[in-house]
Amino acid sequence: MKALLLLAHGSRDPAWTAPFDRLRAKVLARQPGALAESAYLEHTDPTVAVAAARLAERGATEIEMIPLFLGPGGHVRSDLPRLAEEIRSAHPGLQVSVAAPIGEADTVLDAIAEYCLRPA
Repeated sequence: MKALLLLAHGSRDPAWTAPFDRLRAKVLARQPGALAESAYLEHTDPTVAVAAARLAERGATEIEMIPLFLGPGGHVRSDLPRLAEEIRSAHPGLQVSVAAPIGEADTVLDAIAEYCLRPA
């Protein structure tokens, strides 16, 4: 069963996670029964390892890591491949892939452009 791991940077401010919680809820509302967890790289729980373990415990055989970043900075280029390998090592047999950052998708950029051009 394929699962989604929605990855964001993290923040010391607990209110910062609200849009990511809403995004996860929207994903699950669009596909009831889907496996999806949010995870954060710094300052916020759950960590990637904890969220991946939750997905594996719930029956995931494949995890797609979705970087909720606009561009491919250091976290995307360096940290995510390392974290994917750590998940594979911790959960043998679990397939793990890393998607392109969401900012590389034209549909995402179109939605942001639409927002920027909204009436004041």
